[in-house]
Amino acid sequence: MAAARRKAPTQIAPQTIQEATATIDKYMAMQATVDQLKADADASIQQIEGARDAMVAPLEQAQKELFKQLRAWWAVAKDQLTEGKRKSIELAGAIIGERTNTPSLKLPKGVNQEDFIEKIRAALEENANPYIRTKLELDKQAIIKTLRKGEDDPMAERLATLGAAVSQADQFFIDRAGKREADPELVDVEGGAA
Repeated sequence: MAAARRKAPTQIAPQTIQEATATIDKYMAMQATVDQLKADADASIQQIEGARDAMVAPLEQAQKELFKQLRAWWAVAKDQLTEGKRKSIELAGAIIGERTNTPSLKLPKGVNQEDFIEKIRAALEENANPYIRTKLELDKQAIIKTLRKGEDDPMAERLATLGAAVSQADQFFIDRAGKREADPELVDVEGGAA
């Protein structure tokens, strides 16, 4: 048995410009509330993060000092504690020791990556390719620009035969037109004149 089709809910839309204006006003008021709530939350988060950072900074500095002390102690005590069989031990609820870090390429002093690439190319010639990575990616803006030239441009025609096309559509939007004016202040003009 086929599943029953669900009927989409009825969409209520304004029928007059007055109704549309009222709906836009309601929408923009909601947007202003959303923007204010997000701004308040961001300010609160920044305040909380600032307080956290102020409390964490001295602790992290103290940790660095303790780390240096323990590293110096480990260099002297590790052989006795591990009997030369291990690189680390469990002590006081922590694992302390040494581990091998991830290998990294060290270039000759004063040589940057671009210069080293040229040195590899010169020294290894056709055997340099396994050591040099080339990243290929589409220049989408250049392709769009070429496609917009149309049939007059042979490259545009070739790109189009490959299936490339410019995709662009109109999308409905609602944006704030400018800063929202504050509601006017009501002033009693009858009794205030001197």
